[in-house]
Amino acid sequence: MADTDNLQDLFNSLNGEQKMELLHNRSLFNEKQLDILMNNTDQFFLIVIAIIIFFMQCGFAFLEAGSVRSKNTVNILIKNMLDAFIGGISYWAIGWGLAYGEDGNLFCGGSQFFNFQLSYSLYPKWFFQFVFAATAATIVSGAIAERCQFFAYFAYSIIITGWVYPPV
Repeated sequence: MADTDNLQDLFNSLNGEQKMELLHNRSLFNEKQLDILMNNTDQFFLIVIAIIIFFMQCGFAFLEAGSVRSKNTVNILIKNMLDAFIGGISYWAIGWGLAYGEDGNLFCGGSQFFNFQLSYSLYPKWFFQFVFAATAATIVSGAIAERCQFFAYFAYSIIITGWVYPPV
């Protein structure tokens, strides 16, 4: 009952314009809820855009499959699929910590390797950055299609997503 009385007193203390604003969009009491909504909207946007960027992997796979001989099509498609998988593991293990870890220097971060003590609110940003790292690694796979051994390409993929892309 006391909370209702406090709200009533607060409402009665407002002038006419403030009462109309409150009744129209309830902005005076919901600033904290608005901050939460804005944060959730930003995170949702990052996830949706990251998924769209992740579809670039499919586009690169189709482009590369069309530009290689038919006997190497399966090989290039497996490279693209495993590129995202191995890129994800290397970015999770090393990349995020180098790019955004706290307690680092001006060039690279020094913590949060293996996402240790990473806040849940940063996971959408992590996913967004991982997708860019994996896409950066996949771009080169088309240029070296049919010209590189399987193991050498995956060593390159680990190095680019875990070491090269994050500080840049």
